Amino acid sequence: MALTIPTLTAGDIQIAEKALGRMRTAIVREDFAEWRRAHQDFHRKLVQGAGDQFVQLIEVQADRAERYLRFYQLRDTKLWWSRDTEAEHRELLETITQDRVASRDSVAAIARHLARTRTVGNR
Repeated sequence: MALTIPTLTAGDIQIAEKALGRMRTAIVREDFAEWRRAHQDFHRKLVQGAGDQFVQLIEVQADRAERYLRFYQLRDTKLWWSRDTEAEHRELLETITQDRVASRDSVAAIARHLARTRTVGNR
């Protein structure tokens, strides 16, 4: 994402915001399938400026990670839905849109998000 932050347009940010709204709704409904689609749309929008080959690589890795997220969600459903994933993603988007460059804050927000995702799967 650090490579794509400068390429994001106002329209891209609006699409990411809509995906966040869909994530929030899915959380309230405990609809993992919709949460997953919104989550994919959110991240896909943020990395689209990296070029087709890099985006394909990211999507392959995201598909692999999705299996583990689903396993975790099924293993501990109550804990999964108690996490505020929408807030995590909102923090990420807000940091990125405030900076509009790949600053230390933006890269740190990305690193925090990835670290939280990794930690959740290891519980």
